[in-house]
Amino acid sequence: MSYSQPGSAYVDTNSDLSVTLLTAAELMPDPFPESYFEVYLNTPEVQIAIGAFTNYSSYSSTVSGAFGATGDDGRESCTVEDIRLLLRQGVHVIAYAGDADYNCNWLGGEAVADEVNAFGYANAGHVNITTSDGMVHGQVKQAGSFAFVRIHESGHEVPYYQPLAALEMFERALHRLDIETGTRRVTPRYWTVGTPRSLYREGNSTVQFSVIDPSSVYNTTINAPNPPSNSNNSMTNTSKVRRR
Repeated sequence: MSYSQPGSAYVDTNSDLSVTLLTAAELMPDPFPESYFEVYLNTPEVQIAIGAFTNYSSYSSTVSGAFGATGDDGRESCTVEDIRLLLRQGVHVIAYAGDADYNCNWLGGEAVADEVNAFGYANAGHVNITTSDGMVHGQVKQAGSFAFVRIHESGHEVPYYQPLAALEMFERALHRLDIETGTRRVTPRYWTVGTPRSLYREGNSTVQFSVIDPSSVYNTTINAPNPPSNSNNSMTNTSKVRRR
C-alpha cells in the first residue's frame, strides 16, 4: 500500500481501486466515513419503507470516469445553468460543502454559487447557522430560494461529519425556511446580511498527523477521532474547548 500526506490521494496497490481522500484533515488509509450504512440501506425492510426500487450504491467508477473524461462537471451549460433553471421553476436550491473536503473544496463551490448569480445573491452576506445544539457548525449566504453553505470541519460526506447541521439544513429547505435560523419563511426579497466572504478560520486543531487506527470511532462533538483516553472527564473538557 502507499500512503499520502493530507490533501492527496491514496492508492491501494493490492487492488485496482484508487480512493480519493475525502477530508484534508486525515491521512490515508482513512477509516472514515464507515461504509456499514450501505448494508443498512440495502436491507429489504428499509427499501420497502422508503419506496426504493434499486439497490443503493455510494459510488460508481463508470459514472465518475465519464464525468471526468467529458468535463461535464465544469460546464456552465450543466451545473450553473441547471441550477438557474431550477430556481426559475421555484425550486429551493442549497449548495453546500464541508470546508475540510479535499475532493470538492468549498472555495470552488462558492465560485459556482457566485456564477449562478441568483436574484439578490450579490447583496447577501455570510452569517452563522444556528442549530438546536447551540453550536456554530457553519455559515450560509442566502438570497431567496438559493443558498450556499460552508460546513465547518467537515469532509466530503457532510451528514457523516456534521449530522445535526446536515439534518436541520435539509429540514429547513424542505419547509422553505431560512437556512440561518429555520424560523423565517423565505421570500424572493429575503437575503442574509453579513460579510461578502466567509471569514472563519479554524486552524489545524482537528488535523491528524498520523494514520488513524481502523478501530477508531469518529466523534462529531470534537470533530475528530475519539482520543486514546475515553474517560468522560477528558471528553467533556475537550468538548468545551471545541465549542464556539
